[in-house]
Amino acid sequence: MSSLIETFINRAKAVQTEVLIAGALGDACEKLVSYLKETAIKHVVLSGFDSQVTDLILKRLSAEGIECFNGSVRDCLPGFLCSVTPGHAGISETGTIIIESTSENVRLASMLADHHIILLPVSALYGELPDVEPILEKMVKGDSLYVAFITGPSRTADIERVLTIGVHGPKRVTVILYGE
Repeated sequence: MSSLIETFINRAKAVQTEVLIAGALGDACEKLVSYLKETAIKHVVLSGFDSQVTDLILKRLSAEGIECFNGSVRDCLPGFLCSVTPGHAGISETGTIIIESTSENVRLASMLADHHIILLPVSALYGELPDVEPILEKMVKGDSLYVAFITGPSRTADIERVLTIGVHGPKRVTVILYGE
């Protein structure tokens, strides 16, 4: 395992993000299925993947009896327990995942679920924040109007200085790192 991956895993764990490792994309789908079954999650909102990946995930989840919604996330409101979205980059130094979230569906899926699962290719891991500058420049110069940086579950201490998890976003974040 490369030091970039090890650092990402250690830093992500330090901010209460669970990291699972898989081989190719198909293995990541299998890891997702087994994880959902293990955690007894029976319904997920899927958003942000291209049609080919969406079809692959939908096929595997439905074969296991896991209900998967991939339409307008507004139709799932006021809330839903679990969402699955792609990650576009990861910063090993901080355990941060970057998501291009111009799509309202991706923004809602990544913010409103109690448990957010992110599929992130190993090839999208970078060492430090300055290393992702070219990716961010490409995003903001293109059609990307929103970019989210996710470093662990949502947390705040605004309420009488008591740390509270999940007030402004997911209570739980899981990353499935996949690829060589």
